[in-house]
Amino acid sequence: MTNKLLKSMIGVLALALASGNAMAVFIQGDIGFGGAFTPAGGNLSDPLGTATTINFASTVFVTSATGDFSGETAATLTDFTFSPLPPAGVDPLWTAGTFSFALNSIGIDFQGTNFLALSGAGIVSASGFDDTTGTFSFSANSVGGGSFNFSAGTGASGKGVIVAEPSTLALTGMALVLLGFAGVRSKG
Repeated sequence: MTNKLLKSMIGVLALALASGNAMAVFIQGDIGFGGAFTPAGGNLSDPLGTATTINFASTVFVTSATGDFSGETAATLTDFTFSPLPPAGVDPLWTAGTFSFALNSIGIDFQGTNFLALSGAGIVSASGFDDTTGTFSFSANSVGGGSFNFSAGTGASGKGVIVAEPSTLALTGMALVLLGFAGVRSKG
């Protein structure tokens, strides 16, 4: 009986090791946008210094793109309220090709009469990639229809990370339980 159990455990362990691993592919690079915007939600005498919302013009262009973002030339940005950020965030805050960015958190780095700086974090998604944590910054000067720069980058190295598949973990766990059971049984 013990010999049969040992053969079964070896078979389960071999199956677990042969089932392989999955490769996580994270988005790598940075992308920058430019275009016109209008601050909203503040008072008219100091629209940028009291703004709570940013409205984008319909024409937004990619000013720079590196890594996986290379080759992107057009983008769409969603108007958004930053003070306070809606509880659900803004999804998507921007799209460029198959890439999109869901804004989850935001902070006001500086807000004054002639300058607004925001930074935040969220998730960058694209077909063929795993969702990747990303950061963004928004800076704008002048009032009403001025220019802005927005950049988004990813914190991942872009290298694939080996992730054990759930079936591999389950089979390995079962093999370890069987080995433990066989050890207890052989002592008894």
